[in-house]
Amino acid sequence: MAGSMYRVENQGNITIVILTLEGFTHEDNDELMKAFDELLAKGSKKMVLDLSETRYVSSLILASLVYMQKKVQDVGGQLIFCSIPERVKEIMSVTNLDKIFNITEDRAQALEAVVKK
Repeated sequence: MAGSMYRVENQGNITIVILTLEGFTHEDNDELMKAFDELLAKGSKKMVLDLSETRYVSSLILASLVYMQKKVQDVGGQLIFCSIPERVKEIMSVTNLDKIFNITEDRAQALEAVVKK
């Protein structure tokens, strides 16, 4: 899973996905969801979604995040969100997604949370 919308890093058995979503379009959504499904199919069950480079979120992006959360839960995995910019946090709060996502302040906390579970 790589492209201008995201990057993937691995730290041990933890997959870290850094979303930039630069120029994200509806067409990009299919590619992103397919790439995410491929990560799960390859056995990635412990994941950190780093939003530090995400500058905006649309309803499509929010739906994609919910999809990712559900898919990881369906395989018995963990998805931890981290480093969320204030503007994105506000949108998650207004939509109550902050109540269903496991959110930490930074990547170090996210990695610690994944290891503990």
